[in-house]
Amino acid sequence: SAVEQRAESQAAARSAAARHVEAAEACEAMRLTLTEVLATPGLVDAVEDQDATADRDGLSDRAPAAPAGAIVARSAGPDGLREMIDAVEHLLPAGPDDATGAPAVSVATAGSRSVHRDTTGLDAVRAGGLVHPIGADVTSADSVRQSLRQRRDALGAGWDAEARQPDPALPLVIDVTGPSGRAPLAASVRAVSRQHQQLADLLNRKQDDALRELLQGLIAREIAEKVHGADRLVRLMNQRLGTVATAHEVGVRLRWRRSPELDPTTARMVDLLATRPDLRLEEDERELRRALSDRLDEARALQPDVPYRQLIADTLDYKQWHEMSVMLRREGGKETRLSRRTPLSEGEKKIVTYLPLFAAVAASYDALAEQHGTPDGRRGDIARFVLLDDAFAKVSEDNHASLFGLLVTLDLDLIATSERLWGTHATVPELAITEVVRDANLGMILLEHYRWDGATLERSDTP
Repeated sequence: SAVEQRAESQAAARSAAARHVEAAEACEAMRLTLTEVLATPGLVDAVEDQDATADRDGLSDRAPAAPAGAIVARSAGPDGLREMIDAVEHLLPAGPDDATGAPAVSVATAGSRSVHRDTTGLDAVRAGGLVHPIGADVTSADSVRQSLRQRRDALGAGWDAEARQPDPALPLVIDVTGPSGRAPLAASVRAVSRQHQQLADLLNRKQDDALRELLQGLIAREIAEKVHGADRLVRLMNQRLGTVATAHEVGVRLRWRRSPELDPTTARMVDLLATRPDLRLEEDERELRRALSDRLDEARALQPDVPYRQLIADTLDYKQWHEMSVMLRREGGKETRLSRRTPLSEGEKKIVTYLPLFAAVAASYDALAEQHGTPDGRRGDIARFVLLDDAFAKVSEDNHASLFGLLVTLDLDLIATSERLWGTHATVPELAITEVVRDANLGMILLEHYRWDGATLERSDTP
């Protein structure tokens, strides 16, 4: 009847209300237990570290984890439990069950029975050991203690670790004692990792600085050697040039000096490079390295794509910091710089042009001879050849004797080809000549050999 149906409905409603209250109380108990679990020292830090590792390895597609202080429910009962589960879920990387649906889980609460249900949210609290798949293997507190005992002996001096679990219903806590004091395991791992990274970065910076200083020091020494080598070569050339002059007593000197157009910073750097390395103070060395570094940094900013080797070669080319001039000296006159407007005859211009070239060759051979010399100071035997094709082609014949005499004075051995040049001049003490005679009718070439001894030209049977 209607009365019976109404009674049954009311009984069902009261039963449903009772079950609702019971479920709400269970959710509240679970919320309180979850709150206690999340308050376990180091638990949330460990989960966040795990999530950070997944982010670093590119394995996590979740939003950034919420800070531990945010895992607080603003409501009680089921709504509060859902808030906490959602907050914890953001701390965890996606699990393997996400693609196949949520598994059945058991929620263990202190002093209450297990409540079984299918849900996607509750798997978020598995990290605290509060929720885990039914039948899944869960690491026990005893196994953690045993593992910890095995590892304590391997800890370094000043380090120790111990496990504690005041409430068997809550997760185990591992505290680490080290140089910085006592802290939960996750916090200690994070601090040590941060310190290790800082030390590694510091070491890398120190290595970079050391390599940079070494490289700059090597560059500075090499440039200094080049600058001093150029100065020495110019001195040797001027020593040779001081012994020769044209028929009109026009002599030549090379002037190698620092360019007057250098900016003050570059001029100071060149001054430091011009100082012998063994005479530079430590402060001079630091200043020189800084100057070289600044120039390279400026060049790198302007040409970021240029290889470093090329950048060094272009930026630190010592030749562009100096200028070379040919100075003429006349007997009783003032030394003047050679230019297009210098009053010289055509023959003198040619001789003056050849003078520094031959002097450079002679000075280079002198330097090589010293490098290959003997301990007692004697110079090494160095071939001193000058090879010219169509030698002195645009020089008038009345200047040939002076040019040959210049080569003899500089102690150079000439090997040359020419259509009209014989070289039989009193300024040449010895000369071997081979004349190439071509007969167009016979299609043959005849070689005639001659010898010149400074006074007489004789035919020779051998080259």
